[in-house]
Amino acid sequence: MKKNYAKAEERRAYWLLVLPAVLVYWVVMAFPTIFSLVLSMTNYNGGRIFGGTGIKFVGLTHYIRMFQDQYFWISLKNNFYIMAVSVFGQIPLGFTFAYVIHRGLVKQRDFFQTMLYLPSVCLCVIKKQ
Repeated sequence: MKKNYAKAEERRAYWLLVLPAVLVYWVVMAFPTIFSLVLSMTNYNGGRIFGGTGIKFVGLTHYIRMFQDQYFWISLKNNFYIMAVSVFGQIPLGFTFAYVIHRGLVKQRDFFQTMLYLPSVCLCVIKKQ
């Protein structure tokens, strides 16, 4: 009897802790993604509030037009270049700098740490003005 009660209590505690995270995920990630996909298959252009007509389902015509557009392929290629530079350039370089500074492989550790963080600090100050 006590074993079943403990299992039920454990299950309730699990759901009590997991449910808020699942709800936040659905509200912030899943619902907007699904809603955007559904909306992309309509002719929605702001609705009647912005002078448009009612919403009609148009299917995959927007996607077909997008894949036939030459500028889509150019922008996709440019995004892959940016992603490659980030993944194979910035991230390994950042890890290398962090490792070198953390292990103390350079003298004047504080100077190099300041030089690495200085651009971020300067950008924050510039953006606030």
